[in-house]
Amino acid sequence: MSLLFLVVYYFLISKINDLFVLFNYNSGIIGRIILTQSAGTYLSFDIFPTHIDYIGFNSISKFLNGIFGIPYSERSARLIMEYVNPKGVYAGQAGVINSLFIAEAWANFGLVGAIIAPFYVGMVIQAIFMFFIKMPKTPLLLGLFTYFSYRSYVTGGFNDYLYNAGNFVIIILFIMIYFSGLALKQMRVKRYETNDLSLSSTSR
Repeated sequence: MSLLFLVVYYFLISKINDLFVLFNYNSGIIGRIILTQSAGTYLSFDIFPTHIDYIGFNSISKFLNGIFGIPYSERSARLIMEYVNPKGVYAGQAGVINSLFIAEAWANFGLVGAIIAPFYVGMVIQAIFMFFIKMPKTPLLLGLFTYFSYRSYVTGGFNDYLYNAGNFVIIILFIMIYFSGLALKQMRVKRYETNDLSLSSTSR
């Protein structure tokens, strides 16, 4: 039922009138799953550094780059789109070509990035998974686990595993909520202890 809903929703938002096109291997749902997700990886290996120099850390964060005085560059997904479809970018009809995280790792750091990225990303994902497995299954932690599962950047970019402002905000909010809860719990325990002492003194 969920799959049928997704197909109908995709059909409506894509404004495709031909069902054959909808299920075509290179233009519809199947094409987006099979080809689009991987096309950016091949384009990244083809374009960097032959046509565009390696980006390095320049695309990690405009905010951090401004602090450390490092020139900022658009992320590789945007640069690839600008290279393969400049008319679409100029017309405002084309955005980015997202792909597997290894594509951005290559665009940033070349062969070193392509070799290290799978190990690094795997360790990050495993560390997050093991953290939530070992922690108590509270509603707050289950919500965070759902968020990090949904917000995986495997098909987004390597930069998000190095620095992601949104994740930092979520972690800070979690810490604030957690310690606020502890403080409220301790206040409630102290209040109950005070009430118990008062009752004991009165009974005497």
